[in-house]
Amino acid sequence: MDLHTVKEAENGDFTINNISCNVQKSNAEQRLENVVLVPDVLPAENPPVSSRVRWFHTANIFAALFALGMVSAVTGTTFDDLAYIFDENVEVVSRIIISKNVGAFLSAIACGGLIFQIMNARSVMLWTMIAGGLGTALAPLIPELWMVHVGMFVTGVSSGVFECGANVWLVHLWGKSIGPILQIYNLMFGLGALVAPPLTAPFLGHNITEHTTHNATIFTSTIDTDYLEASSNGSNYLTKVWIPYMVFGGTYTAVGLLLIVGFILDTTKLDRVLKGDTAACKANRPMSYRFHWSLVTVTTCYVLFTVCIEATMGQMLFLYAENPSISLRGRQPLDLVTIFWGTYTVGRLISTFASLVVNPCVIVVISQSMLSVGCGVFFLLVLNPASSSWAIWLGTAMTGAGVSPLYGSACAWAFQYFHLRFVEMALILTAACIGQSVPIYLVAPLVQSSPGFFPVVLAAEAVLLLIFLFLIFFWTKGAVRMQ
Repeated sequence: MDLHTVKEAENGDFTINNISCNVQKSNAEQRLENVVLVPDVLPAENPPVSSRVRWFHTANIFAALFALGMVSAVTGTTFDDLAYIFDENVEVVSRIIISKNVGAFLSAIACGGLIFQIMNARSVMLWTMIAGGLGTALAPLIPELWMVHVGMFVTGVSSGVFECGANVWLVHLWGKSIGPILQIYNLMFGLGALVAPPLTAPFLGHNITEHTTHNATIFTSTIDTDYLEASSNGSNYLTKVWIPYMVFGGTYTAVGLLLIVGFILDTTKLDRVLKGDTAACKANRPMSYRFHWSLVTVTTCYVLFTVCIEATMGQMLFLYAENPSISLRGRQPLDLVTIFWGTYTVGRLISTFASLVVNPCVIVVISQSMLSVGCGVFFLLVLNPASSSWAIWLGTAMTGAGVSPLYGSACAWAFQYFHLRFVEMALILTAACIGQSVPIYLVAPLVQSSPGFFPVVLAAEAVLLLIFLFLIFFWTKGAVRMQ
């Protein structure tokens, strides 16, 4: 029987080759009223790409993520030099991060709701990557600070467009095998952010005040120790910071140009492919729209608080640790930040290999448990300040290792139950942008005035994250995974 000729009506009537039949639904069928028969193949105009082309696309995306990590990390490391170049203080210069975040936020919304619906997604990714790389490369060379804000805004737009398109693209390319790919995806960005500061350090100015060094540390994940120890009160400030900006921005642009090679190897339009996937999804839909958007919503909220914890630790741990009321002295606050990002990277590496053999939900549960223990140990600093000699180190290590796999694993878990489109990815990226920005504007002032607020914030974020984890369990329990 040709499955294309089978059509189900709401009252249970079927039409098969123009012959009407009536089938009485069983109780089980009534509970699965959204399931219908579908062909096993996608439309002919969307043939699957070859393995070689798929790996080329994937390697290109990973290289772009590595370059984007370097582009993102270089700004925080060079606030002092930019302040010298534009004759401003570090606080004023650091606001270029706001411009970048706003660009990423607006572009994620625009791509999910409009741009990718009317334009070729891969073409938009290509041109915004070129523009974003140039916006970074020229930042130290342009004459006015407001122009740097424009360049950082363009870079933020590029990152939002790229991540929205790349995530959906990878899910289409890899299907059910997306779990390890998403882990490597996040790992590549982290590696780029990790190598950028030490590569930038030789080109930084030689004379850096203690005050600006501390401010710069708040906004960056990793800073080379020689750079921190080079502080002096001299006035002969020499900088060649334009070199790493040109190298990192140029690399990002060059990787974007490789998308042209991808166009030659694979002419399929990503938006057309996704329409085919969506049609198959509607035909083979094991869930209702209520299930779909409920799962998207709780996953988005889970990502929001995951990124909140990452930003709280990454941006404010040093600020908290250097407070005189905390029992850390000398280089210990910097060592604490290094431990966080070191365990964060190790956790992501382990989860990448683990995703090859276990389901993403298992990684989420184990990582969430480690995170909860780490935040709980931090909370002991409020209940028992005398425990700070060991609690702050253990809490930092557990939190770093626990939080790092959650973003990728939670997304891979949820993507098993619906076909990812631009609109869903835009919501998730919007939540990530909000989660990254909230601690800077709402939590940082409280931590500066009352250091004890830091572990309380972490504990509250961990509790909210746990609530949304249970909600994901609730909505996926008994649900049928997409084929």
